Amino acid sequence: MEEKKVLLVDNNPVILRLLSEILEKMGHIVVTATDGLSALESLKSFHPDILITDLIMPNIDGEQLCRIVRNKKELNNPLIIILSAIASEENYDFRRAGADACIAKGPAKDMEKHIKVILSSVGRKTPDEILGVETVYKRQITTELLSRKRHFEITLESMGDGFLELTPEKKITYCNSKVIQYLNCSEQQLLSSNFIDLFPEEYQELIERNFNRLKNRPLILGTQYPIKINERLLRFKIIPVNSDNEHCLIVLVRDITKQKQDEAKIQHYMNHLEEMVKKRTEEKDIINRALKLEIVEHERINKELASVTRQWFTTFDTIPDFISVLDTEMRFVRVNKSLADFLGKDPEELLGQHCCRAIYNRDSPFPNCPHLEAIAQNRPVSVEIPESFLGFPLMETCSPCFHEDGTLLGTINVGRDISQQKEEEKERQDIINRLQEALSKVKLLSGIIPICASCKKIRDDKGYWNQVESYIRDHSNAEFSHGICPDCAHELYPELFDNGKSEKNEK
Repeated sequence: MEEKKVLLVDNNPVILRLLSEILEKMGHIVVTATDGLSALESLKSFHPDILITDLIMPNIDGEQLCRIVRNKKELNNPLIIILSAIASEENYDFRRAGADACIAKGPAKDMEKHIKVILSSVGRKTPDEILGVETVYKRQITTELLSRKRHFEITLESMGDGFLELTPEKKITYCNSKVIQYLNCSEQQLLSSNFIDLFPEEYQELIERNFNRLKNRPLILGTQYPIKINERLLRFKIIPVNSDNEHCLIVLVRDITKQKQDEAKIQHYMNHLEEMVKKRTEEKDIINRALKLEIVEHERINKELASVTRQWFTTFDTIPDFISVLDTEMRFVRVNKSLADFLGKDPEELLGQHCCRAIYNRDSPFPNCPHLEAIAQNRPVSVEIPESFLGFPLMETCSPCFHEDGTLLGTINVGRDISQQKEEEKERQDIINRLQEALSKVKLLSGIIPICASCKKIRDDKGYWNQVESYIRDHSNAEFSHGICPDCAHELYPELFDNGKSEKNEK
């Protein structure tokens, strides 16, 4: 028989020694490995023509080893034989693992005979059945253990987190599909590789330092500062497993990209809300716009994360305006503290009560009800409630709101006491009226008035010269009463004053 290079893998030293003697007696070159991990190390320098491996082994089992070897193009497609005691326990489909043949562990002579049969069929089709099953008896405990192993593997594959198993030297011996997805590499690339090498260079020194301080307690990496790999933000929880027979490391990998994005959104929204509260205390007109934005923002935040709901409810109950959520039948779904205090009840007491009965003490809505108008028009509607209904004027704004599936929930209602606003408007109008009344009584002359330097006549806008009293009378509310000054009297009627002087002189 032509000399072949054989890689023999089994964690049982007796099997290794026995099969090595059989294969060397056939004239083959044999290299042995005690598990899948050491087998992959051997494959770096030894390219076998034949791989014979057990199935159940520590540090990468036989099935994983078969798949990796089958996908290594540099190995030139070696003959793969599975030699396992569990072959008779579960009617094992060895070709699914990439193997060419399967032999059930049994007496040495039988195994030697079956190996010769398979090696003699090289170049031809290998047997489809598992050889040697007829001489092996099923054991109930093995069947149960195999069932538990399958359940465990299914559980690991169904996990939402990635799962890695490492040797104390940080070599990867197991990985589930989530890790392969997160790290964007194949099972072949991961198994037997160094865990530290998975990380970008800027993280490797930090990871190495943390491993050095790893003792018997779990270590979490990437909580505060997530580790970015392939555009994903990942968190790693490393758990040491120490027992009498086994020392390994379990690594749970969680993709927290969405979580961090949501946290950033939450922080953004919280900052936004704080700014809104600050503006609310500064300007009343900003409060109204901010409140609408806040309600819409709260609705969106509430759909994204349940934790923000508590923050939304706290803000909801601290707003002095009357706020409520009504269903389509005008029954209270949510009532804030301000409205409940006004009605003299706890918010929980009002839930399910009809809005009109609870607030206005009537059985039907009043005309132009903003709740009905908002639903009909599918947009926010604002209506001023007259003072006669509640004892003070109220500006009520209703906005339609919807369930997550798009169906109508009802409306969000915001009521604001506008008594002060009304009073300010009334005072402002009174001032305007008084000013207008005063202005109607005032008529002022202004500007440059052209007047004759000699006769003192004034030229009007049409170019005519008018007496001063005519011009002033026409351009103001002033009226003239005519008299005569002493100087003008002497000048105009000298005879009167001269006669008076003569009479005095005669006396």
